[in-house]
Amino acid sequence: MLNFSFGGFFFFPNCDESIRSINFLLPGGDVTLTDQLPVLHQIARNVTTNISPEQIHRAKVRELAWGKELKCYPSDFDFILGSDIIYSKISFPLLLQTLLHLSSQNTIIYLSSEMKYKFIVDEAYVNLLTKYFNSEIVSRDNELDINLYRMTKKCPDTEIPQLCK
Repeated sequence: MLNFSFGGFFFFPNCDESIRSINFLLPGGDVTLTDQLPVLHQIARNVTTNISPEQIHRAKVRELAWGKELKCYPSDFDFILGSDIIYSKISFPLLLQTLLHLSSQNTIIYLSSEMKYKFIVDEAYVNLLTKYFNSEIVSRDNELDINLYRMTKKCPDTEIPQLCK
């Protein structure tokens, strides 16, 4: 179990993850939950169903397409949590660009992924990721073949590269 002290969380949840994401409101965090437009209604419904009226103002549900309109988002989240978000070689540079924008050197990023997708992220992408972020596996579920990665940005002044054409 991880213990957190924080002010702002940013999530890349799928609809199933939105309920767990909401739990971070309980100890006092502001939470931004994101996904693509077709599923935002489900996330918003999960928020309104499971959050008290006193806390609802601390939850934001927003559309996010990786690499697009990133200036609409701040770059100072305390934590970024993502689950099952690495599933396409084509999307990896956009994901990396998004993570670089959303994070500061103080941001802690947790990404979990089923390793069935490990064939998608080849060595070139891993090298690109480790160029900008310190990364370590902090937990592994052998039975489900899931890794949990903890990442931090290496340099706060690194210019965000144009990774996508």
